[in-house]
Amino acid sequence: MTDVNKQLCLALMGAESGKEIIDLLTDAGYWEDSSAWRLLGDAENNFSVVGSQQSEPIPALVEKIVNSIDALLLGECRARGIDPESDLAPKSPQQAVAEFFENRLHGEFNPAQDGQIEYWHEDRVREVARHLTVTASGAKPREGNPSVSIADGGEGQSPDEFPNTLLSLTKSNKLRIPFVQGKFNMGGTGALQFCGTPQNFQLIVSKRRQDIPATDTDPRRGEWGFTIVRRDDPAGSERSSVYRYLAPDRAVLSFHAPELGIFPDETTGQPYGRSSSHGTLIKLYAYQVGSNRSTITRRGGLFRRIDAALSRAILPARYLDTRYPGKQGTQESRENGFGVETLLHRRRAELLEPMFPHVGEISVDGERLTVRAYAFLPPKSTRSTGRRPAELYRSRSNAVLFLINGQMHAAQDTRFFASSRVGLDYLRQDLFVTVDCTSLSRRSREDLFMNSRDRMRDVPLRRDLVTALEEFLRDHPALQALNRARGDALRSQNESEHAVKSLVEQLLKDHPELQRVLLGGRAIRPIVDPPPPPPFKGKEFPTFFSLESPKEKDGIASTATARTSRLRLQFRTNAEDGYFTRLNDPGSMSICDAETGRELTQHFSRTGPVSGVCTIVARHLLAERQVGDVVALRIIVSDNNPKLRPSFESCVRVTVKEEASPPNPPSPPAPKLDLPVVTEVWKTGSPGWADLHDSEEFVFNHQTAVQIRRNSSGATVAAFDIFINMDNANLDRARRRARSPDEIEMLNTRWRQVFEFLTLGFISDHSRSLAEDNGKKAEQWYEESPGSFVYHATRSLAPLVPVLGSLFIAKA
Repeated sequence: MTDVNKQLCLALMGAESGKEIIDLLTDAGYWEDSSAWRLLGDAENNFSVVGSQQSEPIPALVEKIVNSIDALLLGECRARGIDPESDLAPKSPQQAVAEFFENRLHGEFNPAQDGQIEYWHEDRVREVARHLTVTASGAKPREGNPSVSIADGGEGQSPDEFPNTLLSLTKSNKLRIPFVQGKFNMGGTGALQFCGTPQNFQLIVSKRRQDIPATDTDPRRGEWGFTIVRRDDPAGSERSSVYRYLAPDRAVLSFHAPELGIFPDETTGQPYGRSSSHGTLIKLYAYQVGSNRSTITRRGGLFRRIDAALSRAILPARYLDTRYPGKQGTQESRENGFGVETLLHRRRAELLEPMFPHVGEISVDGERLTVRAYAFLPPKSTRSTGRRPAELYRSRSNAVLFLINGQMHAAQDTRFFASSRVGLDYLRQDLFVTVDCTSLSRRSREDLFMNSRDRMRDVPLRRDLVTALEEFLRDHPALQALNRARGDALRSQNESEHAVKSLVEQLLKDHPELQRVLLGGRAIRPIVDPPPPPPFKGKEFPTFFSLESPKEKDGIASTATARTSRLRLQFRTNAEDGYFTRLNDPGSMSICDAETGRELTQHFSRTGPVSGVCTIVARHLLAERQVGDVVALRIIVSDNNPKLRPSFESCVRVTVKEEASPPNPPSPPAPKLDLPVVTEVWKTGSPGWADLHDSEEFVFNHQTAVQIRRNSSGATVAAFDIFINMDNANLDRARRRARSPDEIEMLNTRWRQVFEFLTLGFISDHSRSLAEDNGKKAEQWYEESPGSFVYHATRSLAPLVPVLGSLFIAKA
């Protein structure tokens, strides 16, 4: 019987379609035999658990890979005779990697540099990745979705343990193990929904690692077990689908074999050509990988999308596409997966702007979270309308990642950067930010993240987290400087600005009511950027770290802050960028109550030092204080050798003041209006269409009329730059019909004036609507940007402007 079972297992491994699977199980006598199938998790309503998991296929697939990483760590732990729940076990995934794969002793773990695969040599990466593989097989892109197999050489499971581990739901078999990521024990069931329909087949093959000490009598411990999971439609009185797995007599099938091919063979291209004595193979048939079904290791393929969702992988994985036998052995068909952050650290010189990534900390509910900001280099050719470098490593929908142990638990898209509370519109397409939430308490994690690990709950903690992140990005000097530089490279002040200035001044004079429409204004002031500061050259070990705001007097600085306001302190220093986050000899900052000695560091977010500026911010530090209370803060900056290099100390007295009273109804403001910078865009000019082209959101082509970009986090119209397309097809047709150069110039001037004025009105109305709303609507992650409305509205009006412009605008 064992040979029959082995042949069935191998046949199921080789199958690539639902029909093949059904035929195999029918021939074996199992398909129609209801007694041969057992409820997944032994629960009749298991669809309620499976169906509530990840809403997208990639996060669901990542969950499988994370479970394989857990299995590898648990296998190494148990093979050493260590109880994973004991005090001798590692306390974090990073420590487990250091002890089991870097041979660090239990008491010698250094979190600053141990257990981080970004520093591994390529040989070690390749060797470890052989024990965790992701393989594509089956249908080629035009034929359908490929099957995806995840294999690991981890602890494995004996056939009789399948129901308690690989096929269980909601059991607590990993809940008390600190160094694994899987906690909720959903069995990675989210992937089932994305397997080929209608049965959503999934194959599981596993064998226990034999050098793990046995804890009880298990007669099938040395055998390979296998089963296949299927989805059955509702029948009879059932109200939902039910998942079942093959288990004749309630036990999964098994067979004897010293080794089994569960890993791909890179030489031959066989998906199961390399044998292992133990481990687990999971095959997801016809998996819905999304629109890009090409070679999984190509740019933009499945490999890159997994790397983006598993941003900082604990262990590397090996990816192989076996659908293209002629390409085996080439780099195109195989890759090592680290997670996108690890990859960016290893290749930062060729992918990122100089001095990036920047690392800082934000404080949320008294807990400090690490923020990393990655700014990608712009495209090498501004004439290319293809994908930007950033889009090859992170998707637009995953531009901001909230991580626990390197795994994405929630995300935000690129519009987050363009909001008025962040103001990094020029970096929107090239910015990638991660927030490491690993240090959050277990209670906070449970309150914040859904068990599906792909979204957050709308709770106060989420709003505090988003607000803190917005402030970090808005106030970050390096990000703001780079955003300005990108904007300066595109926008320009030209004669059209003077034309619209004269027009608006005359309109305001003739129609005072327009002062209110355009935020009130008569004196038009151009926006002039200050001259750039000289290049900053920081020192490895600073010689000063001085409080700049508020200013110190006689060794003490004083400030007054309302209970609900944020406390902001700024320092000047000659410390190099990354002084607090570098691996070797990092500095440290401690903040305490000078009178009681109580540690307060966890209440402060920190940015920098960047170019000699370091800012710390606390948002709720004074919430429990009374008006008139005085809090004395002691801030100490030091490094790891205080005897050789003395520390720097600052003292700040913070007085709690009255809350600002609601202002009286404002009197009419003194009229003034700062106008945006307006730039003409010609198809092949500088800037040209390609410089402003956004392949998914704002396509810049012959139909485009206006695109706006936010240049800061301000609320006025001057916070936007206006780009007008002078090669719009409608304007071009009108120019072709013109009878003289003067008429062509008149058409160009009218086109600029109409769209400049309309755009000012659109932006002003948006700003006024936000002010009038005054928080009455449910808070959003970001407010809807006027950019989309301006883009589509002006595009719709473009055919009319050349015809009707003369009816409204006097001849220039």
